[in-house]
Amino acid sequence: MRYRNLGLLSCLVWQTTAWKHASESQLQAALDESGYTLVAFILPDQNESKTLEREWTTLQETADDPNILSFDCAAHPAKCSSLEISSFPAIRVYHRDGRINRYRGERKHREIHPFLLRSLRPPILELPFHPSLTKLDDSVIIAQVHPQDWKLYDDLYDLAREYRDRMSFVMSAPEEGATRSVVVCYRNRDGEDGDGEGMDGQGQNGEGEGEEKELEGFVKGCMERRVVELKRGIWEGLREGGRQILHFVATDDDEKERYRKEVRDVVGRYKGQVKFVVTDPTADLGDLPVVSGGEEPRLVLEDTRTGELRRCKESSAKITGETVESFLKEAHPEWTAEGLEKASEGKEKVKTGEKKAEETPRMSHEEL
Repeated sequence: MRYRNLGLLSCLVWQTTAWKHASESQLQAALDESGYTLVAFILPDQNESKTLEREWTTLQETADDPNILSFDCAAHPAKCSSLEISSFPAIRVYHRDGRINRYRGERKHREIHPFLLRSLRPPILELPFHPSLTKLDDSVIIAQVHPQDWKLYDDLYDLAREYRDRMSFVMSAPEEGATRSVVVCYRNRDGEDGDGEGMDGQGQNGEGEGEEKELEGFVKGCMERRVVELKRGIWEGLREGGRQILHFVATDDDEKERYRKEVRDVVGRYKGQVKFVVTDPTADLGDLPVVSGGEEPRLVLEDTRTGELRRCKESSAKITGETVESFLKEAHPEWTAEGLEKASEGKEKVKTGEKKAEETPRMSHEEL
């Protein structure tokens, strides 16, 4: 049989990777009999659920795990109500012992699978330090805690229980002869080659809440990507701060990741002057003039104080770190010397096991 157009063929290919929902009896059997079950609760006609479909079927194929299911709440509303599913799509891990882990991240298969793996581990892995632990996850906190720092130990456990769905925590004994604790963040999604940013753990036994809040800010900053995906809440917060925002406008996920790796060194040099974001014109961003006009991917520098938009003349998809830095220098030549000087002051990559580590300022985090 010959197809008159490729559109029909595309539809047939898409159907081969469509939802394959569990029945109500299959879901209940999985919840009763499996050690864990990862479930996506969806409404077939809802746009967000439709967007998740491709990601979820890819996850099922790549993970090859029979404990990953989807469930149609439009067909089985009573069952979803009994499980207290009130918003869609909802992604949860159910454990046989009754624990439930709720997913709060981006609905992408490469984000959801690490979440499942984290859910199957303790909140903190207490292990002797090994370099391979720095690559355990996209974001890893490794703490070498001195025995006297009992409050740091407790605070880390509290934070791990709160944020274990989005990053991994490891606790080890300090190196022989160490007199203080050190907490180090490793961001592996951005290709940082195993080096981390650290904060000194000394002083966590203080009476006030300042140290605890500082530690939580450090942990939240570790979760945040250096180049974040723009969402409505993030954009509104950046506008209120009157900051310069450099938008990389693109829809393709692979292109976004390539850009993040290209500009990671540039981001460090212009920290405090420019917030780097990737901006998807298909996302729900309201009336955002940045995404209108021109072909994507492209660069747009937004001055949130004046509303001025400066567009990069380079329209190639192969925008590099050099392209970005040249664009910023052209837009604001007065930043160059001062920006590089500030970025170099006190900047030191640290590795777990060092007695002293650079203190990293608190970074904001957008709850997903």
